[in-house]
Amino acid sequence: MKKITTISLLLAAALGLKAQYSTPNTGQKYNLDSLVANSGGAVTKSASVYTFNQDVKISKTDTLEILTNETIVMGGAVELNLTGFAFFNPSDSIKITNTQGLTYEAIRIDSSNSIIRKTIIEFGGGIAIYDASPLIDSCIIRNNADGTRGAINLFRSNAIIQNSKIHDNRSSAISSGANIASAPRILNNDIRRNVTYNGNKSQINFGTTGSDTIFIVGNTIVGKYTNAGGIAFLPIGAAQVVIENNFIDSNRYGIGMLTGGITSLIKGNTITNNMIQGNENLGGSGINFAGASTNTAIVTDNLITGNLWGVTIQNTASPNLGDLRPSKNSPGLNVIKDNFNNGIEYNLYNNTPDSIYAQNNDWGRLTQIGSDSTIVDKNDDPSLGVVLSSPLNVITSVKETVAQANILTAYPNPATSNLTIKNTTASNLSKVSLYNMLGEQILSFDLKSNESKTMDVSNLSKGIYFINYMDGDKATSKKVIVQ
Repeated sequence: MKKITTISLLLAAALGLKAQYSTPNTGQKYNLDSLVANSGGAVTKSASVYTFNQDVKISKTDTLEILTNETIVMGGAVELNLTGFAFFNPSDSIKITNTQGLTYEAIRIDSSNSIIRKTIIEFGGGIAIYDASPLIDSCIIRNNADGTRGAINLFRSNAIIQNSKIHDNRSSAISSGANIASAPRILNNDIRRNVTYNGNKSQINFGTTGSDTIFIVGNTIVGKYTNAGGIAFLPIGAAQVVIENNFIDSNRYGIGMLTGGITSLIKGNTITNNMIQGNENLGGSGINFAGASTNTAIVTDNLITGNLWGVTIQNTASPNLGDLRPSKNSPGLNVIKDNFNNGIEYNLYNNTPDSIYAQNNDWGRLTQIGSDSTIVDKNDDPSLGVVLSSPLNVITSVKETVAQANILTAYPNPATSNLTIKNTTASNLSKVSLYNMLGEQILSFDLKSNESKTMDVSNLSKGIYFINYMDGDKATSKKVIVQ
């Protein structure tokens, strides 16, 4: 019997099998201390630090609950598998990190009802979610090292990922396979500087969503690495997509809808300066549509500026940037301007043989002729389809006046939650108004001498706003940014 055991152990070692502790699947609730007491050394505690020395699996009917601030150190290649229910909800934070620079495998979640709040996950393989849809809320996911999958990687998952900071990870911030249907809700996250290995990926990188819809709403997505895009979809199968009220800045490209089968609503986003690679043949679009005519979109109410290309359309993709015909439900109202490369302004490039509707937008010009000069279509190349851009929606009331900008101060600028506007002069200012880029008035008030007003801007769409005010008989405007 001893010989058989020895041979089995040698065979396990030869096959690279790892030791694992599993809870007994009897409906028990565990915390970290009870794992230390029951795991036979798989989890140990020294001072106030818990160390996972081998894989730990919370079985299907069991629970792992952590309600206090804790530090968890994971051994090299170790995985925490949350097949049962997990509830992490400390007063401040739980930190899950590595030991002596050895990357741990992942935090794997297989339980749809699990709730992970206020948890820092760093220097490992990130979070892997399989056939489950947990809540990831107010977490920090940073410096994770897996180069093939996202810091949060989804496999048949409709997880809710919200209010979190996801930054400086080796690959994408959030991703799923091209043919693996996942449709999460990605809400109000701060996503920055991911894809540190500088591969050809985007910070949010997805394939098919199946019959469900993915929502990417209210996020800040700021890049650093020259080959990494902002948001991309390349599904094998169908994708239903809503991308709304995001701030997308300084990526290789802003949004890439890269094949057929995508139905999307792209609304209310600020898409700026997505040209950090600098090669107009490889990227630089605010939004790029490619593939078959089944790549359709309603594009409305976006600010697209400072990119190499504003909107590019390839193959036979068929987005709608504004169609005022009855029942089309595509109002336009985009501001697409100042997208330059090689000294030429390219706000829309219709590189398809088909007509594209783009009515009721502002192209940064006061006339139709001026607007058309920033659009490439049949008028430039007979093989291309025409862009139907008339009528325009010319915004003339939001130009910033610089000469008297110091009369009124606005801070912080950019603002994220509160914006304070102060009258720094000895005279009263009348009709102080906040406008969005569409020329719509958000609010209006008077400011007495040296008076200030603080307002909550957290519910406003991210983008550029203008404060217009009267100083005597002089109208003045000041630009502010809401992030």
